[in-house]
Amino acid sequence: MLHSISYTEKNIFNRVAEGDESAFGKLVELYGPQLEQAVFRAIRNQGPLRDIMQDVFLQIWLGRDKLAGLDDPRTWILKIAYYRSYTWLRNNQVQKNEVVMDDLPPESLSAGNQVEEQTLFNETKRLIDEAIEHLAPQTKRIFQLSRNQQLKIDEIASILGVSPQTVKNTLTKALKQIREHLKQQDVVIPVAILLISFS
Repeated sequence: MLHSISYTEKNIFNRVAEGDESAFGKLVELYGPQLEQAVFRAIRNQGPLRDIMQDVFLQIWLGRDKLAGLDDPRTWILKIAYYRSYTWLRNNQVQKNEVVMDDLPPESLSAGNQVEEQTLFNETKRLIDEAIEHLAPQTKRIFQLSRNQQLKIDEIASILGVSPQTVKNTLTKALKQIREHLKQQDVVIPVAILLISFS
């Protein structure tokens, strides 16, 4: 369970609400492990965990302006994690675990489901996918081997017959190009969100 909010956490929330990407990186570090446990407990599946976690933090970032005005931001964050887990379960027609669903806050299944927020989330996801499609073939392949197949850098290097450093450099380049593509559409996404795919 997420613990009570400390002064440091409150400061991080306020800075994130102002659009501070560095503070958002700290938020990912602070809440990532706890939210990952909550998501895994809900979906009982390791495969889509990274993608769902990325969705969770993307929605947090897109709704960051709410953080400063919330009495309990951690509860809002947890609701987003549960909502994204529920969305995955629903989309994949997975039988929900009764115990897990009983543990959800009453309003959590509709958290973040407002039309405007969901539209913004979907559009941002579309732009990320569009940016990936614009990557050079080799860059795209390395990115997808890491993100989709969750291969380690050494494994990708072995498959493609290149050095691990080449793989690292290519992934760094891919992240930069994705962010640049998003910026051209006036969308700013912290690199911490994209890095979740490679954690």
